[in-house]
Amino acid sequence: MSKLSHGSKSFKELNDERIKTAERLGCPDQVPVSPSMLGHFLTGLANVKMIAYLNDPKVMCDVQMFARKKFFGLVTLFPDYCVIAEPSAFGCKIKWLEDNPPLVTPAIMSPEHLNKLNVPDCYHDGYLPAAISTYRYMEERAGPECVDFSFGTGNLGPFDIACLIRGQSQLFADIKLRPEVAHQILDTTTKMVIEWIKVRQEVARQEFRRISFGDDFPGYLGPKLFKEFALPYIKRVFEAFPNRFHWWHSDGDTTSVLELLPEMHVDVFVCFYPEVDIGLVKKRIGDKVCLMGNIDPLKILLRGTPEIVEKECKAQIEKAAAGGGYIVSSGGETPRGVPEENIFAMIRAAEKHGKYPMKGNYYAPRRS
Repeated sequence: MSKLSHGSKSFKELNDERIKTAERLGCPDQVPVSPSMLGHFLTGLANVKMIAYLNDPKVMCDVQMFARKKFFGLVTLFPDYCVIAEPSAFGCKIKWLEDNPPLVTPAIMSPEHLNKLNVPDCYHDGYLPAAISTYRYMEERAGPECVDFSFGTGNLGPFDIACLIRGQSQLFADIKLRPEVAHQILDTTTKMVIEWIKVRQEVARQEFRRISFGDDFPGYLGPKLFKEFALPYIKRVFEAFPNRFHWWHSDGDTTSVLELLPEMHVDVFVCFYPEVDIGLVKKRIGDKVCLMGNIDPLKILLRGTPEIVEKECKAQIEKAAAGGGYIVSSGGETPRGVPEENIFAMIRAAEKHGKYPMKGNYYAPRRS
């Protein structure tokens, strides 16, 4: 694929400006694109084993730089530790697999374990210090402008960390049978998420413009339980960092709780449940929350052709872009094996079909 040409500015620079306009619910000159590419996809692309990627900062940096060069700078370097960094800090044991993401063994198996539950030391516990060391290595090697520690490690939210350290089935049993236990765990994981963001800011020597994390498991809660066991903890994290842009990911089915996202101070809803009609999401919350997605990662990106990807991107743009506040991406992480031609097709589709003004009223950004 030929290099994108945009005059004096690179495609990456223009795309970043467009994302900043979209997250303010505005209309850039064209719809931006943000492929969601993490370790499992990137190592497959570079033909590198996952276990080497996760245990050698040089390998991780090499893989991400390879993808960054291939995809016009759209891959930002960051310490990528799947789902192991935050749970390991709580004492969870990690089962390593040679070429797949590692597995997490819950640490809270009994009331005795619960009595020992404390907020970890982010500089010393689990794989958090490895993430810090990897950030420093990447920053020294590639330059701070190429590395983003706001998108940190597993980027897990309070509910997902709780599910991993307690076990998903056990936490959901707690929610129904022992709600005080669930609240105790969630209170601690919320404090940990806040502290980990603060530590990452200290290490990066900057106040992050965006606060970003994901919680997939709350999609299994109905509205009543979501309001009690997910909303207040997600909201607490975002409220701890006011005057930032709050990016929240959940590829669980959150259709029944969409109207609660603004109450949680979500500014950008990132790569969400791909089965939901993005036109419905746009209609329900698109005037309050920027939408990023929602190309099906399996049916379209993995199994489709470039022509199918372009057609689907065009359809998503038509449903979600008018009026502003939209970023083309996948509905969840890009899976391993997606042909690179399909990533290029998504990038090209945003250029080809995402020009403003579109049908609907143009309006200027509503946030500074």
